[in-house]
Amino acid sequence: MATAAFVYWLPVTLIWGLLIAFAVGSLCAAFFYGKVSRRLKRLAWVLWGLTMGTAFFAIYWETSLNPMLERIGTTQEITGEVTAEASETRFGSSVVVRLLENGKRTGKVLLYTDALASSFHPGDRLSLTVEFRSAMEPDSSFYYLSQGISLIGTQRGEWQLTPCEKIPLRYWPASLASKVKEKIEMIFSPDTAGFMQALLTGDRSELDYQVRNEMSITGVYHTVAISGMHVGILVSLLLWVTCRKKQIAALVGFPVIVFFMVFVGGAPSVIRAGIMAMLLLLAPLVRREEDVPTSLALALLLLLGNNPYALSSWGLQLSFASVIGIHLFSQRLFQSTFQWEWIQKIYEGKRWKKKVVNFLLSGMSVYLGANALTLPLSILYFGMVSLVGLLGNLLILWAITVLFTCGAFACGIAMFSPFLGRILGWGIDYLVRYVLWVCRGVSQIPNGAVYVDGPYMALFLLFYLMIFYCVMAGWNGRILFLGTCCSVSIFCLCFYLAAREYQTAQFTFSAVDVGQGECLYFETSGFSCIFDCGGSDADLSGEAAARYLQTIGRNHLDCLILSHYDTDHMGGIPQLLSRVSVDTLYLPDFDDQTGNRALVEKAAEEANTKVIYLSTGLTLTYPGGQMHIYPPQSTQSSNEASVSVLWSVGDFHILSTGDMNTSSEEQLLETYKIPDLSILVAGHHGSKSSTGFPLLKSTLPEIVIICVGDNSYGHPTEETLARIESVGAVCYRTDQHGTITIRR
Repeated sequence: MATAAFVYWLPVTLIWGLLIAFAVGSLCAAFFYGKVSRRLKRLAWVLWGLTMGTAFFAIYWETSLNPMLERIGTTQEITGEVTAEASETRFGSSVVVRLLENGKRTGKVLLYTDALASSFHPGDRLSLTVEFRSAMEPDSSFYYLSQGISLIGTQRGEWQLTPCEKIPLRYWPASLASKVKEKIEMIFSPDTAGFMQALLTGDRSELDYQVRNEMSITGVYHTVAISGMHVGILVSLLLWVTCRKKQIAALVGFPVIVFFMVFVGGAPSVIRAGIMAMLLLLAPLVRREEDVPTSLALALLLLLGNNPYALSSWGLQLSFASVIGIHLFSQRLFQSTFQWEWIQKIYEGKRWKKKVVNFLLSGMSVYLGANALTLPLSILYFGMVSLVGLLGNLLILWAITVLFTCGAFACGIAMFSPFLGRILGWGIDYLVRYVLWVCRGVSQIPNGAVYVDGPYMALFLLFYLMIFYCVMAGWNGRILFLGTCCSVSIFCLCFYLAAREYQTAQFTFSAVDVGQGECLYFETSGFSCIFDCGGSDADLSGEAAARYLQTIGRNHLDCLILSHYDTDHMGGIPQLLSRVSVDTLYLPDFDDQTGNRALVEKAAEEANTKVIYLSTGLTLTYPGGQMHIYPPQSTQSSNEASVSVLWSVGDFHILSTGDMNTSSEEQLLETYKIPDLSILVAGHHGSKSSTGFPLLKSTLPEIVIICVGDNSYGHPTEETLARIESVGAVCYRTDQHGTITIRR
């Protein structure tokens, strides 16, 4: 409680005052402990706990974190020891080093250098001049602090690397992880190596975004985020190898588990599982039963004692919440459903039927128990809840156990015989493809995930949680059945209301927030269209568009139009086409030197989407209006070669010009009759060279929408904002207002 208060809410300036107050209160409570009531004794224990928690945080702050934070904004010469393999970046590499000062190792720093990632190995010493900034920049999150990284450093000047002659013992696991990754690339096929690397080492950098997204929708992404499941598999193997001999299992298991925790990077979820596994192995030796609450408390104490900011890790929170949920709910849920009459009848039948029922009931109980407490966290951190997670886990988890065991064995064999390793890898490839095939198929189930982007979906999820906890409190088959029926009914009602809200409108126009990019959605009378789909992160922009569509109950588009081939306008199209069916894709017909055109064409071919090239103007008619597609007015640059779209519904007109500059805008006005506009989407994200006075004065828009995100270009510029204000238009920006939706 004390740690959480200082991590999330209280300023550290209060730490010593509160520590003194809690300490005085604890001393008073100790003095009068035998003379007070039971309630006051409980209060005394709370005060003692707050004193210890505050003291832990104060010691960590003064001895570890604050001395590092004092370097923020300074430029210093440092010497650091590389702690892990480096990662490739756009301009070089990033590597985590532990600072060396006066022969002592201090805090961790994430360094950005111009060196190749292959230059660094664990144990090497790096000397250079570094400019320091806070590890909480730019998004003010505790992601790096939760990993023990307090500063981010940028290289200034030259760097000098001193390779270590002999890898220190503490870096053996990291060195072995690097060798395992090399063997994985060697023995597995390119389409499966990324998955096996994530499964065996926890490194998901080589896992394709589309695969990661499909696994998230399917509810099985936890299988490649090294967690308690992997430690559980490891312990099961240890018990099997040692023939369940308790002393041998504990003797062998302790060093193996510790090595594995370091090998996969020491994530909080792994450390939690490792500590609980070691206590599980230790319990029979000291003639004690497994005590889950005590094990969890000890694991949390050790984690927070080393780094209080580990509490902010969503991995730690999800890991502890899932274990608590399984402990509280799973066994009772299994027993409750096991008592149903039709299940009892199956148990009177053949043996294989019993095994199938046991597998299904245990899988369902564990899944629902884990989700009882992790569901709110999933909503908070990811804004998504998988409705097909139970199906995905039942189809995949058995294969994950086999893949983890066989994959580790194959990599071990490959260390001595690459040929035998390749043979084993060839067989494992097929099982990996099965897992990926299931993920792809289950993720394609319509509305397989709920995205918390609208009031109706938030209402449904709130109601679902209430029903779920009521059901868990009842432990009754009838209550379970009624609760499930109510949840499904409310979900259908909320989903219907969310979709109906869009269907009853004459038209809907949305500027989807995709960061520094553009994605516009238009719908009227059953006709739906997206104009551009790209942003600061290509895959995320496509996924944002797909999630927006599914939130309003849409899995299909009549057409998708691309203004030009810049990544911030087309980068998300491949991901969008993989998630949503599109009848027709309209592309500008000019040569593209970046290769983006070929990328879009390939994605359209894979999605069986018809492609039409725009060399002349085109008009599409829909009930109540028309959509005019204007070809590029110039091809001198990619921005000027933008396609424009004018949507009209009655006397309501919407115009988007892509990245056109002012001269192309004037040419558009001269060539086509552009009416007074209700909505104008500002060109080029509010650049000073677009959305000129001639366009604004000629069309007199009532509303101007600027699709923009965090950028280094200065978009939107003050000049553009002033021009918009001068014609009396109301301005909305996606970086300030998020997704902007206008319905009429």
